[in-house]
Amino acid sequence: MFTKSKEAKKQARRLAPAALAALTLCLVALLALQVRTVTITLDQESDTFATLSQDPLVIAQNSAFPPEETDLLQVSSPGGRLIDILIHRRFPVTIHADGETVELMTYGGTVRELLAQADVPVYEGDAADLSFDARLVRAGEITLTRMRRVTEVIETEIPYSVQRVASLSVPEGEMVERQAGQTGLQRTVMENRYLGDTLVESVVLSDERVKEPVTAVVAYGTGGTVATARSATTRFSHVLDMTATAYTYGDGGQWGDITATGKAVAVGYVAVDPRVIPLGSRLYITYPNGGVCYGFAVAEDTGGAIKGNRIDLFFENRDDALQFGRRKVKVYVLHE
Repeated sequence: MFTKSKEAKKQARRLAPAALAALTLCLVALLALQVRTVTITLDQESDTFATLSQDPLVIAQNSAFPPEETDLLQVSSPGGRLIDILIHRRFPVTIHADGETVELMTYGGTVRELLAQADVPVYEGDAADLSFDARLVRAGEITLTRMRRVTEVIETEIPYSVQRVASLSVPEGEMVERQAGQTGLQRTVMENRYLGDTLVESVVLSDERVKEPVTAVVAYGTGGTVATARSATTRFSHVLDMTATAYTYGDGGQWGDITATGKAVAVGYVAVDPRVIPLGSRLYITYPNGGVCYGFAVAEDTGGAIKGNRIDLFFENRDDALQFGRRKVKVYVLHE
């Protein structure tokens, strides 16, 4: 019995180192299975190392970038052998808008998102010195410029046209305005859009013609010819539609027998308004239908009742004057 026990002890001593080595290998293998490779990134710098820990905060605290109180950790593949930890650290962004400056501590984002974080509204047409979609990942500045809109009312005169019409009632070679021209008015409402002091766009809000122009009508004398008893045709400067009356020798000298030009009254002398027909003008007088009414005459006299388009024809006797009465006539003012 003693001999057998002694042999057993010797055999156990021979097996002990092998068992210890095997156990060590098992432990090493087990530890190897629990080792993780971690890459920690802050901004654009990284730290890669091995760890047995599964706690991202503990892992980060033992890295080259120990986290600050306000840092945010973003972990990818937390249960895997390869772990990526991204540290989001707040950084300052200075925002200039509306004449004020806002200091913002942020984890980053697009310009539009950062403006929203700072409670700075963005309206249509506003512009920033960076694209609204640009992403900030480190400290920087943003300047926002407002779109300024200014309404302008522009009134433009619309020129009137001139219509020239030939007229036999206007002395040949002269012109008379029959209708005065009036300019029209165009009203345009513009919205001018400025970024700062720079005009970037003008938009027409409305455009309307508030007053139409009135065409000016100008009559010009052409002259013409009229068939007379003395010749085939006689050239005239212009023709007037007038009301004719008749007079004769004065009763007992009541009106006198001398014309305003100092001549003795006679058939062929007529009284006119000198503002319409100058004294001394040679005339040819017909009815409106062209029939001979009085024929050739000369404007030699005036009368208190002869005003405007009135003419008074001299007759030799009272009966002829009374028989003529008052009639419509055409008076051709002949060329000199």
